[in-house]
Amino acid sequence: MIGAESARLTPSSEIATKYTKQPFPKCYEVIILSELQSSNEIIKRSQQNSHVIYDVFLMGSNKVHPYHKGDIHGLISDIPVALVNCIEKANTLSSDIDTVIAEVTQDFIDRHVPVLWKIWPLGEPHHLSKCLEHYGYINAGIELAMSCDLTAIEDMDEAQAPLAIEKMSNDIHQQHFKDIFQKANGTDPLLAQFFVDLLATNTSSTLETYIGYAGSQHVTTLSVLYAHGVAGIYNIGTPASQARKGYATAITRFAMQQAKAKGYRYATLQSTPIGYNLYQRLGFQSHGEVQQYIYEPE
Repeated sequence: MIGAESARLTPSSEIATKYTKQPFPKCYEVIILSELQSSNEIIKRSQQNSHVIYDVFLMGSNKVHPYHKGDIHGLISDIPVALVNCIEKANTLSSDIDTVIAEVTQDFIDRHVPVLWKIWPLGEPHHLSKCLEHYGYINAGIELAMSCDLTAIEDMDEAQAPLAIEKMSNDIHQQHFKDIFQKANGTDPLLAQFFVDLLATNTSSTLETYIGYAGSQHVTTLSVLYAHGVAGIYNIGTPASQARKGYATAITRFAMQQAKAKGYRYATLQSTPIGYNLYQRLGFQSHGEVQQYIYEPE
């Protein structure tokens, strides 16, 4: 709970009440990194790529709005789902941290929505997780910030792949994506449709989404975002009924090959601990933990 001694803020005036749909920005299609010198640089690029996903939310929906308060950046909405009410970047002085957490959390309480606070390995202050717990945030687990040097992977023999993979480009693909996303993540149909609507508004090669088919069945999905010099892999999903058949591996390898063919040297993703072994076998290595904390309003 937010302490009674904390100042109660009116939601920031920077949070728009309406957001007009716009084309997905092409400004991110500017650079392909030839070499990254350190894990910190890879983490930085991966986080920057992840930030662009939030631009997808903002450009494709009038229900999700940017959230900024000083060096705190994220999304806020009227949709009661943590994924679209989140803090993705936070760098603040240790002396200010109590006030910042109290004010930020109150903004989300005022909208009656939960908030997901992500702590990247290079985030400040270093004791932010302890501070969040003090204010009632619950540890929601970790993701591993991973990358792969695509020049080191062998080309995939498409003839031996267990899937036919198609780029999402029509209404049928969108319905198949929604079905997979919902089954793989246990997601409410409205949230799954929200994602479909977002991806349907994309007309740029910056963001590509693929559907994997085993025979006539749609069985797995994945998105690739080309931004900040790396190919960020997202939305990897396979329903439980189709698990352990090599589908997630096949579609991820396909995405890696596509990025390599475009001239990208590095692919990045954030993996749950469960998926770590799969991505390690594909050539990814971990560079640190992205901690996740959730606050649920009463």
